[in-house]
Amino acid sequence: MRRVPQRLALTHFGVFEDVERQLTELRERLARWAERVHAGLTQDEFVAAAEAELSHEDMETFEHAVPPWQCYLGLRRYWDKKLDAASGS
Repeated sequence: MRRVPQRLALTHFGVFEDVERQLTELRERLARWAERVHAGLTQDEFVAAAEAELSHEDMETFEHAVPPWQCYLGLRRYWDKKLDAASGS
């Protein structure tokens, strides 16, 4: 956002002219999804929540680009590494 781009061209997701809205939605979704994993949702619960949240069109795009189960695994790894770092492991 600091660079104030005129548009975003996101692989698999297309071109977006409303940069601020797109980045805000992305930031909010990432925070929401990260919190779900941090709160202890299982992979199946996380995927079900993502499917309920995304429109059919968005879900199809996500399935091709970054399926929710992969998002879960990445977020789980993030939280596990933070926990390891905090415990000194």
